[in-house]
Amino acid sequence: MGGLDARHLITNIRPTEYHPVSMTSISTPHRGSPFMDWCNANVGVGNEIIEEAVREAKGKKAVPEEVEKELVKVPYTLKSPLFYMLSVLDQPAYAMLSTKYMAAVFNPSTPDVEGVKYYSVAARTRRLAVWHPLWLPKLILDAAAESRSAGGEADGSGDALGGELQGNDGLVSVQSAKWGTFLGVVEGCDHWDLRG
Repeated sequence: MGGLDARHLITNIRPTEYHPVSMTSISTPHRGSPFMDWCNANVGVGNEIIEEAVREAKGKKAVPEEVEKELVKVPYTLKSPLFYMLSVLDQPAYAMLSTKYMAAVFNPSTPDVEGVKYYSVAARTRRLAVWHPLWLPKLILDAAAESRSAGGEADGSGDALGGELQGNDGLVSVQSAKWGTFLGVVEGCDHWDLRG
């Protein structure tokens, strides 16, 4: 997420102590990650944050305020214990890494700044062992790209099938990592390898 933080800093915070002239991102999910879409859909992580941010970005509420107030009053005891436990872990970052949030909120509100050069690098690994922590996310990203659904169409990974920009590092597709001038792909490297 460091690349997204850097883009936000350059575009929205606009530091006065220094003036960035370039930014290089490494395997940053500029278009989101289908794995986070899967987490949103199957685990519920980040859903409320995404919907609220999209409504704010569009400048209107999708649900009438009176109805929304009633929905908010539902106590956690009536909801699934799983959703209650996840609410403790549900940080905005989970929502912000979805393809929906990146397309509807972050990217439109974080355009490139004139005079700053943007570069990017992606990573790709063919397979991960079943016991690797990124095995399930990679499996989900591969399936999303092949089906062109569940985020595979939004992050561009479905369009890259069969091409030199196909693949992912277990969390971020090559297509999602591309931003500005694309410098290439680090082969045989997963997301954890990149961050050391």
